[in-house]
Amino acid sequence: MPTRDEEAVFVEASARLHFGVLDLRGTLGRWFGGIGASASTPTLLVSAARADHLSARGEDAERAQEFARLFVERHHLHGGAEIQVHKTLPRHAGLGSGTQLALAVARALAELFGVASDARALARAVGRGKRSAIGTWTFEDGGLVVEGGRRADRDECGPLIARVPIPSSWRCVIAIPKGTAGISGAAEAEG
Repeated sequence: MPTRDEEAVFVEASARLHFGVLDLRGTLGRWFGGIGASASTPTLLVSAARADHLSARGEDAERAQEFARLFVERHHLHGGAEIQVHKTLPRHAGLGSGTQLALAVARALAELFGVASDARALARAVGRGKRSAIGTWTFEDGGLVVEGGRRADRDECGPLIARVPIPSSWRCVIAIPKGTAGISGAAEAEG
């Protein structure tokens, strides 16, 4: 959810957990689809403030700047912004770090420039949701979500089929292995 101070817009986004894909082959008329949920922690935090040109600082700044560039180009925005990545999600740990960063940057810029956008439009602007839309729908409003998959003849993220709030009494443990990224980007456990 975005918040604003005098000079910047802040967006915090939760990690997302993906529980599986419903139809990899599209035999039901839609590709992929899936079930997933938002996690209350870990989270990422970005901010955007007006600037003379487009730039990004902090961990994962290069990716944040690329997402910002895509959003600005998609909406033909004039003027710059400085994106600050204050906190990131672990990369290649199954938490949706790329999608959540992309959507958080897009939401911050949308708020900063007054661009009306829902989560689906934000995803389209920054090139996300082309397979699974779980990250898009958990970014929008959290919870446990089911998404219907994308149609082969349309370049849009799959529709939200169901969203169930996660009761505060539920507990979940997320184990994130420490290690270095391997060839595929997956973490290799340290001995």
